[in-house]
Amino acid sequence: MDQSLLVLVIFVVQICNSLFGNRISGSILDEINAISTLEELVLESNQLEGNLPSSLEKLTNLRRLSLFANNLIGTILESFHNLKNLKEFTIDENDLSGKITDWIGNWTQLERLYLQGTSMEGPIPSTISQLKNLSELLISDLSGPTPTTQIPNLEDMKMLKIFDEKLLDYGSNPGIH
Repeated sequence: MDQSLLVLVIFVVQICNSLFGNRISGSILDEINAISTLEELVLESNQLEGNLPSSLEKLTNLRRLSLFANNLIGTILESFHNLKNLKEFTIDENDLSGKITDWIGNWTQLERLYLQGTSMEGPIPSTISQLKNLSELLISDLSGPTPTTQIPNLEDMKMLKIFDEKLLDYGSNPGIH
């Protein structure tokens, strides 16, 4: 990407916070970390490919990271545990793999977590029970062992979609049948 286009993309992200559905192709540039005050990064429904860049870890003010419906591969990086201000993390419909790591419990502000349509592995870590603000959880297509996970705050849950019954121990979650 030439430098002038990079500057334009950074400008648009700073002003609009969203580049939803613009058929942007290529990878997410490491230079995105130059926007240290960025609170929302919405790159949904584009044609982005490649790995999630480690530079995203430096966006510690990020509240919303939405990468739904791209062609991203790789894993959710360990360094993402620093994104403690996230309220929304949507990576569904990408070919991301690996386990949902225990440090997801660090994202205590998280309200929406969408992991459906990925190639990620279970089980859902028990630390998800630390997400007291979680109101929307969408998970499917996980492979791996049957967990004994408890989902928090079912009274406050607005949307719960888990498309594989082996992923959740219903006995420890009253109100789910």
